[in-house]
Amino acid sequence: MLDRFVLALLFLAAPAAFAQVPSASQLEAAYDLLEASNSEASYTDAQAMTLESLTESNPMLAELRPVMEEFMAEYAGWEHVREEYAAMYARHFSEEEMRSLIEWYRTPLGEKTLRLQPILMQEGLEIGQAVVAEHQAELEARIQAYLRAPTGEDPKKGAQ
Repeated sequence: MLDRFVLALLFLAAPAAFAQVPSASQLEAAYDLLEASNSEASYTDAQAMTLESLTESNPMLAELRPVMEEFMAEYAGWEHVREEYAAMYARHFSEEEMRSLIEWYRTPLGEKTLRLQPILMQEGLEIGQAVVAEHQAELEARIQAYLRAPTGEDPKKGAQ
C-alpha cells in the first residue's frame, strides 16, 4: 500500500520535476524576440491605455492617476517584467520558432503589424467601450439589483 502511495506522489510530482528550464540560447532568443516585436512599447502602451480607461470610466480615480502611475513605474514597469516575459516566451515557443518570429517581424508585413498594433489595440478598446456604453443602463440596473439583493442571493431569481 505504501509503495502505491509513494508511486502516486511521484507521478503527481513528475510534471514539476520534469518541467524544462529554458536554456541560455532559448532565453537569448526570447530576449531577441521581445526586442524585435517591440514588446516594451506594447507593454507600456497597454499599461497606459488601461490607466486611461480606468480613470475615464471612474472619475474618482482620475485624481489618483499620478499615484497609480508612480506605483506602476515602481513595481510593474517593463524592467520589472522583462525577465518573466522572456521566460514565458521560452516556455511556449521553441528557439527555432522564436527565431522565425524574429525574422517575420523584420519583414515589411511584420514591421507594418508592429506599427499598427497600438492603433488596433486602441480601436479595439474603443469598440469594446462603445458596446458597453450602448448597454450602460442595463449594466447599471444589474449592478443595482445585485447590490440590493441579500447576501448570497442571486438577484435574477428574486426578479422572477
